[in-house]
Amino acid sequence: MHRKIVTLTFDERLGGFPEEPLKRAVVGAEVREAEEYFYEYAGVPRLKLVLRLGDPPAGPNGRRPEGLDVYKTLPDERKGLFVELRRWRNERAQADGVPPSSGSDSCSPLLS
Repeated sequence: MHRKIVTLTFDERLGGFPEEPLKRAVVGAEVREAEEYFYEYAGVPRLKLVLRLGDPPAGPNGRRPEGLDVYKTLPDERKGLFVELRRWRNERAQADGVPPSSGSDSCSPLLS
């Protein structure tokens, strides 16, 4: 099981919160639990969701299915940060003698 944090910003055009970021966050995983926190920042309503997700099923090669590649879902301006965070995480894990992740991409919540 892993956790994702998704922050949604109220969209006046929609008259509510957009659903697409939430749909991307849960693709291929079962939502086991969700906590929501409503707040305002700079006068704009926001909704922070803390999601506890079941691990997505592994593909035939033991890896996540291709459709769950976090990198492909990021806007271009965040892909460089993602690559740098992943590189740092892998180097740190190697130095500490531990696995770099627990089955989910731990960099992705930082980029949501």
